[in-house]
Parts: sequence; C-alpha cells; structure tokens
Amino acid sequence: VFIRLEGRLQYSDAPDDVKNRLQTAVLNVFERSIQSVVRYPQDKLTASYHLAVCYNNLGLLEDARRTIDKSLQVKPFDENFRQLKLELMMAK
Repeated sequence: VFIRLEGRLQYSDAPDDVKNRLQTAVLNVFERSIQSVVRYPQDKLTASYHLAVCYNNLGLLEDARRTIDKSLQVKPFDENFRQLKLELMMAK
C-alpha cells in the first residue's frame, strides 16, 4: 500500500475498509505530531490547515471542524482557516 499525504491520501490496491482505518490512523498520528514536534505557532497553523483539508477531503467533517476550531484559538491565525471553516459549515 502506497500512501502520500498532500491534501488527500492516495492508495494502490487497498480494500475500502483498510483505506478507512488507515486514513484515520495516519491523520491521528499527523495531528499528534503537529502538537508535539512542530515548534513555531505559524508552522503549527500551516500544518493544522493541511490536516483540516485532508479531513475535509476524506469526508471527515467533524474532525475538520474540530481542527479548525482549535487552530482559530491560536493567534495570529491564517485567513485560510476562516474560509475553510465557512466551507465546512456549509457542507453536509
């Protein structure tokens, strides 16, 4: 199974249930890494933004919203977060 994290996860020849579990596991590790490894607030915001985009692309809207809400509490926040939050609020 090949994985690449660039706003979405891509696989080769993996069943859907494996993809779903793998997506969640990879993104959970990525989210924990942002908090423990990334040192500078602006870098954390950038990484969190990409994480939220990944969650959104995978249809994990609640996780995307949670990530955005946490990130909006950090100052200064990126205007991209506001735009993504608006898009997520309109998504079903």
